[in-house]
Amino acid sequence: MPVPTPAAADLHFALTAEDVRAIGDRIIRASTRVFDEIAALDEAECTFESVIVRMAKLENMAGSEAARASFMQNVAVDKATRDASQEVSQQLEEFEIESSMREDLYRAVRAAASKLPADVDDEDRRLVERQLQQFERNGLALPTDKREELKQIKKRLAELGIQFSRNKAEDATFVPLTAEELDGMPADYLESLTKLDDGRYKVTMSYPDRLPCMRKARNSETRKKLEEAATRMCPENVGLLEEMVVLRAKAAALLGFQTHAAYKLEINMAKKPETVLSFLDDLKTKLMPLGQHDYDQLLEIKKAEREQLGLPAENQLFAWDLAYYNNLLIERDFDVDHELVKQYFPFEIVTKGMLSLYSKILGITFKQATDVAVWHSDVTVWHVHDTETKDYIGTFFLDLHPREGAYKHAAVFPLRPACRLADGGYQTPVAAMKANFSKSGTDAPSLCKHDELVTYYHELGHVMHVILSQTKYARFHGTSVAGDFVEAPSQMLENWCWEPEILEFLSSHWKSGEKIPADLVARLVKTEHVNGGLMNLRQIFFGLFDMTLHTRDPASETPVESTNLYNSLRKDVTLLPAPEDSFGHATFDHLAGGYDAGYYGYLWSKVFAADMYWSRFKVDGITNPKVGLDYRRCILHPGASRDEMDLLIDFLGRKPTSDAFLKSLGL
Repeated sequence: MPVPTPAAADLHFALTAEDVRAIGDRIIRASTRVFDEIAALDEAECTFESVIVRMAKLENMAGSEAARASFMQNVAVDKATRDASQEVSQQLEEFEIESSMREDLYRAVRAAASKLPADVDDEDRRLVERQLQQFERNGLALPTDKREELKQIKKRLAELGIQFSRNKAEDATFVPLTAEELDGMPADYLESLTKLDDGRYKVTMSYPDRLPCMRKARNSETRKKLEEAATRMCPENVGLLEEMVVLRAKAAALLGFQTHAAYKLEINMAKKPETVLSFLDDLKTKLMPLGQHDYDQLLEIKKAEREQLGLPAENQLFAWDLAYYNNLLIERDFDVDHELVKQYFPFEIVTKGMLSLYSKILGITFKQATDVAVWHSDVTVWHVHDTETKDYIGTFFLDLHPREGAYKHAAVFPLRPACRLADGGYQTPVAAMKANFSKSGTDAPSLCKHDELVTYYHELGHVMHVILSQTKYARFHGTSVAGDFVEAPSQMLENWCWEPEILEFLSSHWKSGEKIPADLVARLVKTEHVNGGLMNLRQIFFGLFDMTLHTRDPASETPVESTNLYNSLRKDVTLLPAPEDSFGHATFDHLAGGYDAGYYGYLWSKVFAADMYWSRFKVDGITNPKVGLDYRRCILHPGASRDEMDLLIDFLGRKPTSDAFLKSLGL
């Protein structure tokens, strides 16, 4: 008999402030009781079942509940719930720090690990290794005074990270602009903006407001104003980030690591900072000639436009020029008008089409649920079943458009991990995708730009990783893989958005229902790697900024001076100087949200993504269900229960290489 779909009441993720606080209290009470009981065991009583498994079962429960509570800060409509979620997140993080520093628990885990039964499987052994490693990385091998110092540093870091994110989420920066200043912007864009009392338009720093202007606004002063505003948000975050950098270095030194990057990379695929820096420097060297070619090409377009308009000559590109002249290049050389392209991709049609593709490739079916409570009327809910067995697998929420106070980018939040329950049953996974895709301000449907299509496919890839992973322990579920591998499955899936047959399948003009013309698709596909040099140099810049900050000598007394570092690296690596008196890193929330010493992973994982796509899907068929099921079984299903390199070898039949990645960049 197939596994049934759960009742709507079992999918309660639209929480109030009271719900959130109750969850936080419940987690702390239950965890304290279990930890105290384990700590009270004699050494002879410390076994795999009494210590390791019991802690894992608690982690399964607490992780699920904590994810529900902390998620609300990103989506809740009312500020009281968002505030409660942030407060509870901080309480739980502090409690986790306290618990991870308990010597009595470390003693119990060590005792249990020393006498494992013969029948434990590979995932059990991995769990034991990771539990021990976690205690040791948290300083349990340190003397008491050093351990206490480390605990206080971790608490302060948690506070700083939450404050950094809160400052960005609550920043309400906008630029008031007249219709004349917005020359070049289409009517539907203007209709989507809020009009101020003085008749000007309110352009916020959210992607749907700002990015179209950076691409299409003809007035360079308009683009400059927006770039300056975006890079001068949250000035208080500069000091928070610099304090985090210093504290992370101190914590790493206490644990015996030379730098914070060395500490972080120990558990990643790259292993060492030297490997990452070599990877980034080598890629920068190879890409710089291509980046300079891209720069010169755009500069020529800028010079020609300014001469045509009778404007003073400018012999350099600025940060606010890149997207605009890139767009002009695409329109000039490829005759691609992205405003025309989006007419063929209404979000509702795109969503159904993407799910249909995932259904075919991965052997699953989707059914929209209308009886599950949601936190906003924009949200849709989808149940996932296995096509062959009809078993229910999991549920996900889609929250695709901007809202005041909500998360400002695109991300997937695992809300409930799949894992084995204490009663022997199996907990099914739940995920949510929050995005900021353009929303129509008229009676027309919301339309999906091509870059939003790529983002959508990417983030749905993370959803599938959460939903289709099946592990015994929550710790290893889904996207809990190494930080420099987690993007690879989704980056691979982005390739579908550049395939003519996929674009044709997903399209349906919002008025006529016609498919996107083949000649328009052909021109669009040719733009995939336009200015790939400059675009990838930008990613290298972020990675180098991150690694330079986090390879800081813990003994250094020199001020961090992150603003000087950020702006000088930006100019040297991207070739585009930042606006004066700017501090764009104040909104670089990756460095406060767990990607510290890890941003390089976006490029690093592209090596694996390119190899998987070109070596399997492109060879055997991009919608080939057999390859899709291999991908589901080898890459998605194991989560982090096995080493990531072993997953790749299983899928590819060999160790991965960088050949496909370099070829895709034109190198």
